[in-house]
Amino acid sequence: LMNRIDGCTYKEIAELLDIGVKAVEKRMGIALEGLRGVIRDS
Repeated sequence: LMNRIDGCTYKEIAELLDIGVKAVEKRMGIALEGLRGVIRDS
């Protein structure tokens, strides 16, 4: 949500959450794949 709605970059999210940019990328990928599955199954 921070990226898609608030318009934060992955770098900004990483700094806010005190994690690496790669971790943000991975978590976004997992979240988006989960959403695709929900949409596909509905």
